[in-house]
Amino acid sequence: MDEKQYFLSNRFPFHGFKDHEAKIPQWQKAAKDILDKINSQNIGFVAQTGSGKTIVAFYCIDALLKRTLFLAPTRILSRQHHDFYQQVTGKNDSKVIVGDNPIKKRNWKDPEKNLVFATPHVFLADSKKSLVDFSDFDLVIIDECHKASKNYPYVEIAQRFAFLNKRIITMSASPGKNQEAIAKISKNLNIKDWQQAEINTPEKSNAPIFIPLNKDIMQINALMSKLKQDNILEIKHLANYESLLKKSEIEKIDDFIPMSLFNKIKEKSDKISSANFYQAKMILAKYYKISHLESLVLTESYYNFLMYIEKLKKQNTKSGNYLLASKQIKELIKITKEILYKHPKVIELLEILKKEKAKNNQGLIFFSNKEVASYIEKFLSLNGLKSACLFGGQGKSTKKQQAVIKAVKDKEIDFVLATSVVEEGLSVPSFDFVINYSLPSTPVSQTQRAGRTGRFSQGLVYYLIMEIESEKIKFFSNFSSLNKMDRIIYNKKKDHYDPDQLSLF
Repeated sequence: MDEKQYFLSNRFPFHGFKDHEAKIPQWQKAAKDILDKINSQNIGFVAQTGSGKTIVAFYCIDALLKRTLFLAPTRILSRQHHDFYQQVTGKNDSKVIVGDNPIKKRNWKDPEKNLVFATPHVFLADSKKSLVDFSDFDLVIIDECHKASKNYPYVEIAQRFAFLNKRIITMSASPGKNQEAIAKISKNLNIKDWQQAEINTPEKSNAPIFIPLNKDIMQINALMSKLKQDNILEIKHLANYESLLKKSEIEKIDDFIPMSLFNKIKEKSDKISSANFYQAKMILAKYYKISHLESLVLTESYYNFLMYIEKLKKQNTKSGNYLLASKQIKELIKITKEILYKHPKVIELLEILKKEKAKNNQGLIFFSNKEVASYIEKFLSLNGLKSACLFGGQGKSTKKQQAVIKAVKDKEIDFVLATSVVEEGLSVPSFDFVINYSLPSTPVSQTQRAGRTGRFSQGLVYYLIMEIESEKIKFFSNFSSLNKMDRIIYNKKKDHYDPDQLSLF
């Protein structure tokens, strides 16, 4: 198909932007590069978090003049994109349809609204109720496209749009950690070409802080190691006795069980004879619980370790009761109660925040779970620091999220304590720094988190790393995977990541 010349508007008002003029040519060039190819193929658009991917999408929508569906993973992000579109373009030709809109008011075919922002879950559900048809739209924008795996709605939506030969533009700062992951996303979304944009963003500096183990936590580590090793011996005996693994596979198990082998044991244990079935399940359940307890007490906080102990008491399961009766857990409870507020990582966090507060800086702190973040919020309050939690999942009330974001903008709070909801595109004010209290679980997560700082000025990313092998491996492996992703998507030539230098992109 012949290339078509598209008009890129210079009339967008961009109300409220600071120093945006220099980026407009870069945004327009990125949009033109997409438009040059979109007539004949679907495009995956890749650019740094905070570089203006959404604005580039708006340019494409404005130029293509097609009825467009703009999908984002969450309600609040869909609403933010809608408000941002109106702010950037000055237009009133869009609407939002998300889960808390009454079904009777979800008019997907409104002729006055050429652009609909929605969540993929609601769009797919309403299509199955015949409230909307895929043919109602000629273009779909898929934000945070790295989520398009397994049964996530993006996959089915993209495949059905592709079947109708409708054009798709996807966006992400980090579509996958390796060639295999990126190829999978490409297949799921029917993307034929990945388009990288060169858009200037301020520098980010990485500040890894390796926290030494004091006498108390070394004792705790020894007790947890003993508990875990006893359980691993049980699992190895089980795997050998019930022929769940080959002898060579069992010999690979030492200080921990590789996930591939554990999953194999778990799957085969479903077929164990009834006489040993429940005993096998109890042994495997202990491994999950011990791993969680180990993570909490060594890398999160003593308080949350004790809270999980209380949860085990209430659950009253065979595996939990076995652990509670062990001498190691009894000793761990005694130790952690005596040093409840003295976890090395908690103390390190407090020192960093006091220094940043003295500079009048605002920060975003990432946690792996809400319980730890809630505890830290209370701990900071006791130490005179104003913070608020921003959660997804059960804590994803849009009003609460918007209230926290407003409080940051109004300088009413200094620090936001967040889980993964803030990683994926949620529009929050640019923070002076980000702290990874809990290390990112994946390279994609690491990239998303780092993008929450350094949007309009230099940013700083802290990593709090306990001096234990599992934490250090996680930290360095993420940087290694980011290096691989950069070579695939960005054609970078670097051989390694130096955590002390800017090297995320």
